[in-house]
Amino acid sequence: MASRPWEARIRSTQRLVRDKYLLIADDLLRMGSHEDRDLAKRLQDYVARMPAPLTRRELLVEEARSIETIRSLERVAARHRDQDRELSR
Repeated sequence: MASRPWEARIRSTQRLVRDKYLLIADDLLRMGSHEDRDLAKRLQDYVARMPAPLTRRELLVEEARSIETIRSLERVAARHRDQDRELSR
């Protein structure tokens, strides 16, 4: 596979962003007020829900795989329908 240094850079940048959010959450937890702890928890949850960093190419590959999976399942379902029709004759 061809080297794509920008993909590594994208992942590195998102790791840094996640780490910064979590550092801020840690600071909020240390501040101790109920509101700060609540905000820290929400920030931690936000980071946990962040999607993996994907380039446009990676998203397209994922979508193509999904489409191929759906088509494969449709072919299997069609074969089963055909077999059921043959059995019911």
